[in-house]
Amino acid sequence: MPVKQKPTHRKHSKSFLRVYAPYLPLLLFVGLGLFISLSGNFKKKSHDEVLSYASGITVEALLEDTNKERSSSSVKPLAKNEQLTAAAQAKAKDMVDKNYWSHVTPDGKEPWYFIDQAGYKYSKSAENLAFGFATSKSTVSGWMNSPSHRANIVDPELTEVGFGIAKAPDYQGKGPETIVVAMYAKPAEAQSAPVTQTLTNSSQTKISHIQTITDGKAPWSSFAFGILIGGILVYLLITHAHGMRRFLRISEKFIVKHPLIDMTLLAMLALAAILIQTAGTIY
Repeated sequence: MPVKQKPTHRKHSKSFLRVYAPYLPLLLFVGLGLFISLSGNFKKKSHDEVLSYASGITVEALLEDTNKERSSSSVKPLAKNEQLTAAAQAKAKDMVDKNYWSHVTPDGKEPWYFIDQAGYKYSKSAENLAFGFATSKSTVSGWMNSPSHRANIVDPELTEVGFGIAKAPDYQGKGPETIVVAMYAKPAEAQSAPVTQTLTNSSQTKISHIQTITDGKAPWSSFAFGILIGGILVYLLITHAHGMRRFLRISEKFIVKHPLIDMTLLAMLALAAILIQTAGTIY
């Protein structure tokens, strides 16, 4: 009569546990970081979450961060103008109400229409747009990553500014978003003064987290991190193709042999993947 034997479970050696256990928190960090970054749950999973809208964006902070950039370029600070602020706020609200993403409204009104409606007289004006950013600093940093947006921020001829901030429950089908409008201008010295109006890029530009961290000083950073990700993946595939097959069969030997370098590369891979994710969009 056959005898039923109790299944035996293989126990990991003390050597395995001693080498592998310290890396469990790192593996958890890598997995959690990738999950948060790629799923987008940190920003807009539902309309009811506290972080659904960017609560870190204010007119005062936008002005402060903008003037820091001007100071770094040896340009005098911008003065906040209430009429320009009203114009920028009207434009932001119009974009939310009509759900469009453009310098020009769906019915053909250019940004200067809102400035005129606010009663502001100018000889030169410009507009920057942004959405998707979490803070005022990242918004301004996003603009600084684009030559044309940066030119508006550090233009010494532009002396006054107004910012508009509007929240949309479902903007462009992307969920809850905060739309930011910046209108820069030089007040007219005479009624007949010639008028210069400046728009930025003709198409939208996505800005990554690493680009906002570098404050526009390394616009190539996303490409560089993309190359880094590709290089790490190629390295892991080439050097561990055979080892990965062994890992499926004899995981203990593989991990004991390659713990530090593999965990380091995986952490770098996860960090790079997070940093090249889109932080926001400018126009």
